[in-house]
Amino acid sequence: MDSAGNALTGKAVLAGLPAAVQSTEVSDQGIEELLLARGADLSDAAVLKYYVANTSAFTLDCVGVIVVADQATADTVFNKLKAGAAFAPLARRPRRTPRRRRPVGSSAATSPSPRC
Repeated sequence: MDSAGNALTGKAVLAGLPAAVQSTEVSDQGIEELLLARGADLSDAAVLKYYVANTSAFTLDCVGVIVVADQATADTVFNKLKAGAAFAPLARRPRRTPRRRRPVGSSAATSPSPRC
């Protein structure tokens, strides 16, 4: 009900939302209707079952620092990140120093835009 006691319509509720939210809601509804038309089970139980079976697809490890032995390597890694290189492959390189035993004088390349 609105402030005057009238029943709200979906159109009225949608119109009261920010444009980005309106767009997302309309898109999500379209996808849901398409899935239902194709026979998808979108019940809470089915969604939970899918989530439990695919938990790794919904997990994000957020890391923003790569520890390396020297400043030159840190600068190189940082420049690659800034140029758009993927964080994970750079973090896996064996040249980094383990985080727990970071030696005095070691350097770190910090992601310019962590993706989480």
